[in-house]
Amino acid sequence: MLHRSLLLLMVAVLVSLAPATSIAVTIWADQGTDIVRYDYDVVADTVTQVSSFTPPSTINIDDTWTGLAYSPERETLFVLDGAGTNIILELGLDGSLVNSLGTFGAASLSGLGYLDPILLANRVSGATMVSINPDSGASVAFGGGAGNGGVAAGVGRIFVSTGGSGGNIIELAAGDGSEVNRFTPGVAGYGLAFDGTDLFLGSGDTIYRLDPDTGALLGSASIGSGISVYALAVLERQVVPEPGTASLVAIGLSMVALTRRSRRS
Repeated sequence: MLHRSLLLLMVAVLVSLAPATSIAVTIWADQGTDIVRYDYDVVADTVTQVSSFTPPSTINIDDTWTGLAYSPERETLFVLDGAGTNIILELGLDGSLVNSLGTFGAASLSGLGYLDPILLANRVSGATMVSINPDSGASVAFGGGAGNGGVAAGVGRIFVSTGGSGGNIIELAAGDGSEVNRFTPGVAGYGLAFDGTDLFLGSGDTIYRLDPDTGALLGSASIGSGISVYALAVLERQVVPEPGTASLVAIGLSMVALTRRSRRS
């Protein structure tokens, strides 16, 4: 019995010594000329660049009036050029052109979010929003907006930011676009993304992680001096075991198995 207790104690020690598991959120960032994919570790608040691509030359993303949105159902990115051609392109994750939704009139758009099965964008003039059919490009008015800020959507929730105008973030009802919450995180930014747990805000060369209910700052990570983040989109959130964790757990389980075998014999 003592032998078995010692083994179980050793298992507990091994598991406690296992490196902490990281939680990586895959984020796409518009950095002016390229769209860059990062893994944001929300445990350590660090970012690692994974890949990048340059979008088609028909679109200009070097402005705060741009937008990015990821569709998990379509596995594509939507990119908005709000200040130039006022066009939305649907791109593969390698930057290849999938579809062009055309232009959206003289009123500039800003920010982009995807809430299946529609796209959502801010209309700068009048601070209203529009919902857009991702296949045809047909658009209709949808509730209140925030002018020239970013848009984030997911898990039945919609957020818009007022950009440089006070730095407010507003949550809108998914049904009719009415305002349900408003907070001021203390950081003015344009890029906005939501992964169902955290809200991410791009400001200058930093991505801030916020509580989506209160706007409280949870963490931040710099992507590099001199780099500007104009728009953000979240691809996925996943748990990533650190190297060695699985090995330590396997050792512990093996020791338990040996203990049980010795008791039977």
